[in-house]
Amino acid sequence: MAGSGPALLMFSPGGFDATVEKWSSLGVYARVKLARSPAREITCVMFDRRETGQSGGRVEAIGWEHYVAQGKGLLDHLKIPRAHLMGGCMGCSPVAAFAVTHPQATLSMLLWWPVGGAKYRIKGQQRFADHLAFVEKNGLAAVVDLVRREGKPFGAEPKGGPWASVIKRDPDFAARYAKLDMPQYAATVNAMRDKLLDRDTAPGAEAQDLMKLHVPALVVPGRDESHATSAARYLEECLPKSEYWERAARRPDGGQCPGARAAFPRGCQRMIIDIHGHYTTEPQALHQFRDKQLAGLADSGRKPSSEDLGITDEQLVKSVQPQLDFQKARGSDVTIFSPRASGMGHHVGNEAIGQVWSRMSNDLIHRVCTLLPENFAPVGQLPQFPGAPMENCIPELERIVALGFVGANLNPDPSGGYWKSPPLTDRYWYPIYEKLVELEVPAMIHVTGSCNPAVHFTGAHYINGDTTAFMQLVQGNLFKDFPDLKFVIPHGGGAVPFHWGRYRGIAQDMKKPLLTEHLLKNVFFDTCVYHLPGIELMAKVIPVDNILFASEMLGAVKGIDPETGHHFDDTKRYVDQVKMLSESDRYKIYEGNARRVYPRLDRRLAARGKPGKKAA
Repeated sequence: MAGSGPALLMFSPGGFDATVEKWSSLGVYARVKLARSPAREITCVMFDRRETGQSGGRVEAIGWEHYVAQGKGLLDHLKIPRAHLMGGCMGCSPVAAFAVTHPQATLSMLLWWPVGGAKYRIKGQQRFADHLAFVEKNGLAAVVDLVRREGKPFGAEPKGGPWASVIKRDPDFAARYAKLDMPQYAATVNAMRDKLLDRDTAPGAEAQDLMKLHVPALVVPGRDESHATSAARYLEECLPKSEYWERAARRPDGGQCPGARAAFPRGCQRMIIDIHGHYTTEPQALHQFRDKQLAGLADSGRKPSSEDLGITDEQLVKSVQPQLDFQKARGSDVTIFSPRASGMGHHVGNEAIGQVWSRMSNDLIHRVCTLLPENFAPVGQLPQFPGAPMENCIPELERIVALGFVGANLNPDPSGGYWKSPPLTDRYWYPIYEKLVELEVPAMIHVTGSCNPAVHFTGAHYINGDTTAFMQLVQGNLFKDFPDLKFVIPHGGGAVPFHWGRYRGIAQDMKKPLLTEHLLKNVFFDTCVYHLPGIELMAKVIPVDNILFASEMLGAVKGIDPETGHHFDDTKRYVDQVKMLSESDRYKIYEGNARRVYPRLDRRLAARGKPGKKAA
């Protein structure tokens, strides 16, 4: 072990001589110094693979599962529950198999020059055949004599066989080996060959199993007979959250390309945290339940007979595949995920129905985020109802935070477009504020659908809600009573950035402090603004410390902008094009501010081996 920080379990390169030393002495690995590069920021766990170096071995039909068991056993011994995985050469295959077998223990994968291809399989099978031909002609004792005399591993001298390294190092093993039954030994070797060399693609895990993995992966392709580019492309195709790096690890000028270190959990490595995502692709069973729930208001016989939706884990994962595909395509890492905003429906039915609906909606979010913890972090809706005391929402807020939720959505207008509730600065809201502060969770100020025919929900009501909420906060002195309360106003703050001078002037006329003192220690804005000029304006008038990256992916606007050829809601493209932002600014927008505003998210990520860093 070397270094400190999140664990990186390293499956050594070198084929059938996969020792720790190969990371610093073998070919491309010696040139790029992969093992040395991250050692200061993470804990590198390196080991000699079984049957190599100082590790022992036994004569059995070894498959990838045996190498996985060795790695997992090492982590268990070290009491490391989760780790990043890195494999070089043949070590990529047990990494893939490990992730399939132990997905909850796998934080990410770096697959460097994975073996595979038709020539690799053919040459590998011939190596086994050459060994068995030597055994059949000379006997197992001759294998022991050869290994002791020449000392070469299986990859360098096929006649010595897969256990050459153990024979060389362990006299007792060598003595037992020489006495093995030859027909049984030949069957064992053939079975091992068939397990390890059974395909012309990258071996180690089945394609259908890889396709179920949602673990971040970086694939760095090789380009020779043993490390066919097709093997790397196969892994890229099968792994839903993979990146493929075309370039070599070192540029011609000696500098390091991004791919050489992109998979390492370094303090300077920026995450892309999307703080505003809604579950807009829910299984139909949820909508059917809601229809029955509301139909039961008129006819009790039409009420749903059960709260069990019958939705399987597989259905849930499949339902969020569009979000996962966009995460991969757009380069985001984790999305803060909450129920469909327009579906919260606080103005629909009665309070009792809303309590059940909120609980079921939040439970689905919890399941999705539990199944895909690398991709999603949960935020819940509150069971608000027009005129009902906010104290009635506290039990659900406490319940979801206990489940690991990192925030909640707070509706300033539960009447659905008629604004019948007191302003957000009124003491009516104080009970929920007290609990939010106590639990260390921020609230996103987000309305639900509009039942006012004059007010379109996403085009008017959402933007009205954001703007109205901000103006209410300007008028009051809420944060004097709640200095630790944090609000996120979505959709770029509605009209606020465009009219920033107006609000500064109104605050001044009201004898309020400067907005930077009055509100901006507690109020933040997201980047759900669907054109570059809007994001540029926001970056000019809103302090960078108050801007959090978000896209509202699969939300209000799903189409492609004919002027750019890209999706309107691909907001990362806009942020990336804002020239006035420094790298420190981008870190704050993409990651740092989210960790600060959502402290439970920060702790959740750190627990998964993704600690943040202080913004410069």
